[in-house]
Amino acid sequence: MGVAKAAPTTGTGICMIRPASATPCYVQEIGVFCETAVATSVGLVRSATTGTPSTSALVQAQVIGTGQTNIDTAWSAAATVATVYMRQIVLPATIGAGIIWTFGPKDLLVQNGATTQLMLWNFGAGTGAALRLYVVVDE
Repeated sequence: MGVAKAAPTTGTGICMIRPASATPCYVQEIGVFCETAVATSVGLVRSATTGTPSTSALVQAQVIGTGQTNIDTAWSAAATVATVYMRQIVLPATIGAGIIWTFGPKDLLVQNGATTQLMLWNFGAGTGAALRLYVVVDE
């Protein structure tokens, strides 16, 4: 599932991966790429709270139909994150700069109804680039 994210400000969510059904999902791959020439901090972290998502899209299934996992990119009440990151990178101020993180089968679980969800977070000291990102999940 590919989505765009306007330039995230300091200490805010880029996106949240959140199952829409009772079925958990396993994240297999996450790709994040700069659309503007601004250095950008991206951290992969569990949320401390989910907040209240206001902009969401369901992942697209590889077969006909829609997936059951939301990719949230905006919140009316902000999510918060834990302080221990699973992955972190600072992308250079170059259009097209990016990272692809891959995970083995059943390595990275995201459950519906859990207080914590998986997030990409701008941990840096400034507003980041506009981003294009994608997530591959196994539902």
